[in-house]
Amino acid sequence: MQYTIVHRDPQAFQQAVALEQIKAMCERAFGQGTPINAVRALDGGQFNNTYLIELAERDPVILRVAPPPARAVFWHERFLMRRELAMQKFLAPIAPLLPTILMSDFTHQILERDYLFQRWMPGSLWWDVQGDLTPVEHDDLWRQFGRLVQAISSVQGEAFGLVQAGAQFPTWSLALLEWRIGRSSCCHGVPPRRNRRSSGRPMGNREPGLGRASERRLTVTSTAYPRSINQPYAAWTATAS
Repeated sequence: MQYTIVHRDPQAFQQAVALEQIKAMCERAFGQGTPINAVRALDGGQFNNTYLIELAERDPVILRVAPPPARAVFWHERFLMRRELAMQKFLAPIAPLLPTILMSDFTHQILERDYLFQRWMPGSLWWDVQGDLTPVEHDDLWRQFGRLVQAISSVQGEAFGLVQAGAQFPTWSLALLEWRIGRSSCCHGVPPRRNRRSSGRPMGNREPGLGRASERRLTVTSTAYPRSINQPYAAWTATAS
């Protein structure tokens, strides 16, 4: 079996998963003794470790492994994979474009990290081929991306806040206060610090329009920047439900 890794600095945020652990994860997902032809680490991501796994008796799959819980991450990045899984039901308007999640395991019995398997969707990264695209093709891709954002934003929820594992608020301004002042600049394990730019007054006093937002819709953040021509970026991180 061929195992191709991405060479990273020993102190890098992303740390490779041992081949024996990958075998154990495949057996848990697809059955004891699942034959594997090749495992190839994919680069380009900055958070999870991602592997393309070629199985002998089924189509290739993608394995994504989250950072260990002990890793210092920003508060909104904690349990990011679990939040991604929880929000799949809200992405129904673009479901045909999303890779099917085949299995997820958050028990930490094989390794102290969350992981999931999903269907492999071949495609090309936009920035890898942008030099070969004409201005018309670029414009067309942006229009397609805009339609995807519009479809996602059409989904309404019951409150403002994180989709999963987070507080819910009746107004958008209260959610921003919690994120911007309470925790926006801190990592997990570091005490929260008040934003020095804040005067301590409610944000609504300075930006009253935010408090009047009444429709709770999925919001696509910057991590949903269009990366792939043949498939959307899988790790959508909507922040308002």
